[in-house]
Amino acid sequence: MSNYIGSAKLSKMSDALSHALKLQSESLHRPNKRKSDKDLRSFTIREMADICLRMKYNTLRSYLKSIDGLPEGSLEAGNRRMYTLDEIHEIQQVFFENGKIPLELYPNKVENETTTKLLIYNLKGGVSKTTSAVNLAQLLAARGFRILVVDLDPQASCSDLFDVRADIDDLPSIYDVLRYGSAEDNVQAIPVADAIQ
Repeated sequence: MSNYIGSAKLSKMSDALSHALKLQSESLHRPNKRKSDKDLRSFTIREMADICLRMKYNTLRSYLKSIDGLPEGSLEAGNRRMYTLDEIHEIQQVFFENGKIPLELYPNKVENETTTKLLIYNLKGGVSKTTSAVNLAQLLAARGFRILVVDLDPQASCSDLFDVRADIDDLPSIYDVLRYGSAEDNVQAIPVADAIQ
């Protein structure tokens, strides 16, 4: 086995395995090459009220009719009006500027406001740490908050759910930030900003 370490044969086998993993992933996510190639679905007015804006449905409908210059969304089958998340955030900003959203429900930081940090941690495996972190991040992002998720798990399950494939993509990770530099290998730790995707 020691004759394989650093050998051209091991490198060739590694390249073949990487290629096979890429082909498998592409076949699973057909017709898209990756999960993130699909557009995020649009939201109904009720979903916008309940999930994104946290206001009563009838209040939202009233604001949508009475405030000029708001995105109109798209009309789908059954005469249902649908809005993209970008349109919802644009509506949210206009509502705030018109005093329709109170400051405590406004997701963007205001002057002198500190950043909130959440940590999801448990030593036991299989207790939904990753699922909780991803669902919470997606909900907060839908509500308009700016989110940074740091995946410190070597399995990179959280990264995979955000379609960052640590085993295939050649991207910097938290390991590249934390590792010690080595003069022999000419390896240096990178700034954390370079590892953020």
